[in-house]
Amino acid sequence: MQDVPTSGSARAAPAVRRSDRRDRLSSVEKGRIGERRAAAFLQDRGYRIVQRNLRTPAGEIDLIASGGGGRIVFVEVKAWGSFGVSDLAAAVNDRKRLRIARAASAFLAANPRYGRLRPRFDVLLLRAGQPPLHLESAFGADGRLL
Repeated sequence: MQDVPTSGSARAAPAVRRSDRRDRLSSVEKGRIGERRAAAFLQDRGYRIVQRNLRTPAGEIDLIASGGGGRIVFVEVKAWGSFGVSDLAAAVNDRKRLRIARAASAFLAANPRYGRLRPRFDVLLLRAGQPPLHLESAFGADGRLL
């Protein structure tokens, strides 16, 4: 019996490089580090962190804090390495803002003790080697930029 050459007849799936997996894991860890940095920044300014990484079918919220004059603050944390403040609308686009607002509504419905607090939607921009840039009231409960 003769061996039949198989080269060229079927393509093997490209192997996932180990470095690709490390890069993905490191970006997740970078996100966690950024959220911890943002939480510490808010706590240093008198906020109390109520919840981190809220996940709902409606959307996700990085940080939820109370403080700031009877407010419940829903915070989106963004790494600010490759864009400027003027690019905020693209970084936290209409769809993202609306999903955050819907997740905030779900949170408030499930946690009526926070219902008496006025909601506010902030964005915290982080850039290595610089203090965080805290954009208070970056958008409204309807997801529109203020």
